[in-house]
Amino acid sequence: MDVNVFILNLAVGDLMLCFAVSEQVLSAVFGRWVLGPVACKLIPYVQLVTIASTIFLLTAMSIDRYQVSEYGTSS
Repeated sequence: MDVNVFILNLAVGDLMLCFAVSEQVLSAVFGRWVLGPVACKLIPYVQLVTIASTIFLLTAMSIDRYQVSEYGTSS
């Protein structure tokens, strides 16, 4: 697989995590939940999916890099 696809997916995942973590800053500044009931359910899901996908992509990149160094071709 092309390494650029991995890097693009990691960049998107990092941006999603930045937006999802920003709710903690808003809660700390305002002292209460200001994003509404939908975001209350959606943000933990987005955080979990983003972290899991980042771990998966890092694992896939490691396997791909190992195969390239061991066998000399990209799979």
